[in-house]
Amino acid sequence: MERIEQIQYFLRHCGLDASKLTWLPSDASFRHYGRIKDEKNSYILMDAPAPELPEQFELVDKILSKNGLSVPFIYEHDFKNGFLLLEDFGNDTYTHLLAQGENEENLYKLALDSLFKIQEIRDFEGIPFYDHNWLTYGLSTFLDWFVPLANPKPLSNAAIQDFYQLWQELYQEAMKSPQGLILIDYHVDNMIRLSDRPGYQACGLLDFQDARFGPFAYDLVSLLEDARRDVSPSVREKMWSYYMEKGVVGDKAIFEKAYHILAAKRHIRVIGVFTRLKARDHKNKYLCHIPRVWKLLESHLDEPYLKSLKDWLNAYLPSEYRKVPACLQTST
Repeated sequence: MERIEQIQYFLRHCGLDASKLTWLPSDASFRHYGRIKDEKNSYILMDAPAPELPEQFELVDKILSKNGLSVPFIYEHDFKNGFLLLEDFGNDTYTHLLAQGENEENLYKLALDSLFKIQEIRDFEGIPFYDHNWLTYGLSTFLDWFVPLANPKPLSNAAIQDFYQLWQELYQEAMKSPQGLILIDYHVDNMIRLSDRPGYQACGLLDFQDARFGPFAYDLVSLLEDARRDVSPSVREKMWSYYMEKGVVGDKAIFEKAYHILAAKRHIRVIGVFTRLKARDHKNKYLCHIPRVWKLLESHLDEPYLKSLKDWLNAYLPSEYRKVPACLQTST
């Protein structure tokens, strides 16, 4: 059965007219979303073919909902074929609101209030760990996609081994900071304002199936060092202070160290992902963000505990290679 026929069958099972489905703009994943209405309600169809894991979305959705967070209600699911019928939270995404001039500080403060609530969760059953395998996967994306396109000279086996080894040591340091449920992609593209809900519940969460048990600093990095938009320095500074006042920090020096390490790790992974989206998936719109992500990454490299990473990058990816690879620029 063709994918479109599977979608039509699923929507008919839900009592909906598939001809009324309107697809929404796609994102960086293999998932697609569509909006469909009946006489009373509006719904969101999540089309999540393999290797996406809609059952993991449902698991995290239930955990977050049980703990008072605003996540879409799941009306129907077909895990075998990768379909979910979700509550429609409307159009007030953070991305849209910020583009319309909405107060940046207020939105980010609301996102942190939601994050503080997430950090209170103690129900982790079924949630995978932010482990060495997850770390290696993100690093390999950078080595496999960005590095060979940016620098025509192949890396030696020794250089690759050195890269993984230095990150293994950094990983051990980051894991000393406070940990709990992290959503991994906690940034404005995955948030929506729900004005009819009180307090932190006014921040609706949209994308969390990659959630892990890991260091809290990771989600703070995702929010304050957004790969797709420039967070104003004043807002970033205020939100950092707000988090340090109300978030789970523990030992401040250990937390700040973890923050810098995880920021460098996230930015390296994102550079690889954005490169792959163009080179493999022919999605052009992410290339323009690569210079921003390199700038964010470089902002951490003078930390003394990141010297090994700085030295490796200087040796194998000096400044002239830290941009969109020329072969991708000419093929846009």
